Amino acid sequence: MKQKISGKQMVATIVMFLTGSSLITGAYTAAGRDTWLCGIFAFFLVIPMMLVHSAILNLYPGRNYYANILTACGKWAGRAAALYLFLCSMFLVSLVLRDFCEFIHIVNMVETPVPVIAACILGVAIYLLKKGAYVLARVSRFALPFLLISIALTCVLAIKDMEFSNLLPILQAGPEKLAEGTAMIFFLPMGEITACSSLFKWMDPKEKVFPVFFRGVLGALLFLLAANLRNLLVLGNSIAAFLYPSYEAVSVVAIGQFFTRIEVLIGINLMLAGFIKCCVLLHNACEALGAVFNLDGSTPRSRAPLVAPCALLVFTGSMVIFATSEERAAWTNYTPLASVLGQVLIPVAVLAAGKIRARRKGRGGPKPARPSRARTAPQP
Repeated sequence: MKQKISGKQMVATIVMFLTGSSLITGAYTAAGRDTWLCGIFAFFLVIPMMLVHSAILNLYPGRNYYANILTACGKWAGRAAALYLFLCSMFLVSLVLRDFCEFIHIVNMVETPVPVIAACILGVAIYLLKKGAYVLARVSRFALPFLLISIALTCVLAIKDMEFSNLLPILQAGPEKLAEGTAMIFFLPMGEITACSSLFKWMDPKEKVFPVFFRGVLGALLFLLAANLRNLLVLGNSIAAFLYPSYEAVSVVAIGQFFTRIEVLIGINLMLAGFIKCCVLLHNACEALGAVFNLDGSTPRSRAPLVAPCALLVFTGSMVIFATSEERAAWTNYTPLASVLGQVLIPVAVLAAGKIRARRKGRGGPKPARPSRARTAPQP
């Protein structure tokens, strides 16, 4: 069986991962109606980080992200960096899982307890990840057209309910709000491409890393812009009053009396993109944990023994750390501060250490031997 991930499958995985739960919230920030501009600014800011991650993957043969971190930083410093990235992934997947379950519980399954929903989602995620990362990529490639069709269909059907004057005035938020909104989208979700880096060791070696990163992030940006502008044009200034703006914006769409309840497509968006995001974060956590304990990761299923224990920790964290909406909102305020280290400082430091180590190794290599002078025998 072919176990290599193609470039198109990796792009689809990145798109599904970055959109994730942001399609439900519409990626709304403190910038208000200028949030769509913050998304564009954040895209340009994340391009240098794509270059950094691409350079780390290409430091040594094999494109093994965490193995390259250990090689570049050394045994103990590399394990410390991997441990921090493991904790970040576990925190994020717990947060995404809680959002996922809260949405399903509030919108559709009011009588179903949240732990039951979380257990069902994690059960499917465990089964998928134990089959290998290439199966996750194939599922993403299969699900991406459904996500594209649902977003395009809801945008087209909502045109009659849109007020284009809701876009004006542009740049009303001011520099501080724009900077805050740009930083929020940069860290969540754009900067989370760190979690996708661990998948590249299973990608076809013929594919180049940076173009795949760029196409994936660009596709996610277009999806998020479409969702945000749709919500803004339909809901206007009241967008901030809704917990799930995308669901509310699409709920007003109807064609006569026979084509209603279009908001079910938003639920499909979350079921697809949110599930893929949980799987990618859980996979990255298993890869980081394997690097911390120096476990073998040469095969796609070598991390299978770690999937279930990490999933149980995620289940506990989502139920305990984010027990209420207030606690979830409080933790979200500290997420950008923690993301600075994991998404910016550690990758830059790893790349710098790898370049310095490679330069020293090049200088310390064997020097060419000097040609010896031929000795002449003394004349009698």
